[in-house]
Amino acid sequence: QESIAKLNQLESNGFEKWQDYLHTCAAFLDCGLPNFIEERLDVTTLPAFMVEALKDGAKRWPLQPHSAMLDALFDSPKLKAMASFQDLYVGLEPYNNEQQLGGGVLRKTAPAVFGLLAALELHPTNNKAGVFAPVGGFRQVAESMYELCLDNDVDVKFDTSVTRISDDGVHFTLKDDDEVGFLPADLVICNADVPFATETILSASSNDGNNYDWNDKFDYSSGVIAFHWSFAQQIEALNTHNVFMSAKNAEDAVKSWSVLRDGHDSKSINKSLKDQPFNFYVHRASHTDETAAPPGCDSIMV
Repeated sequence: QESIAKLNQLESNGFEKWQDYLHTCAAFLDCGLPNFIEERLDVTTLPAFMVEALKDGAKRWPLQPHSAMLDALFDSPKLKAMASFQDLYVGLEPYNNEQQLGGGVLRKTAPAVFGLLAALELHPTNNKAGVFAPVGGFRQVAESMYELCLDNDVDVKFDTSVTRISDDGVHFTLKDDDEVGFLPADLVICNADVPFATETILSASSNDGNNYDWNDKFDYSSGVIAFHWSFAQQIEALNTHNVFMSAKNAEDAVKSWSVLRDGHDSKSINKSLKDQPFNFYVHRASHTDETAAPPGCDSIMV
């Protein structure tokens, strides 16, 4: 009831419009998940998908800019911001870019079908949907991986930095020691981000002619900056999931995504993001999982 009241405060019939939007997003997810993500043909989901895509004069057409559909459904900038926040997960902006073909959906603008990201979190009937976090906090992921490695006789080296990967092994340095060591290997698996690895630690000789899924001449969606913070006190003002959006008005809402559209400008040493509006998400796992932090403390991800 509290959520209904808050949505209706944002605009008339706000809750009803929000439920209608989620119904469309659920149809997009139900069809998109098997047919496009899992690459498994499921024709039973196509009728509901087409009904949602074409109703109201195709206002919900899935390949238009996300903002175009939201402008047709909502009046409140805050509701539009809330409905498009998940586009941030994939590093795309929701707004129509008039300078680009199709409003930018072939470049850095999320198409309306990406509303299915909202359904991933809030699907009304799919029990697999939701927001999940590891019991014990995200540190538990690393600890569990370490335990699996030990179970399989993997030799894990700590306080070691890889400086270069070559055809025949890995060059590295130890903590507090500038001397470069070398570990021969028949096969090296590098888990670093492809652009970063290519520019920093992959030697020219290790490029055997294979084509990597990266080229700095192309546009790519933005990466993610995530902070994992531990507090020696509890941050009671935060819930488990908290979304902070710059949406006092339509102009601020659009500006909050400008770093994605104009990201190339951020390389300038004279440009500061200090006064730029932006959106972010805060997860307080310890609010619902007491194992995520010691008693009296908190575990926060931004």
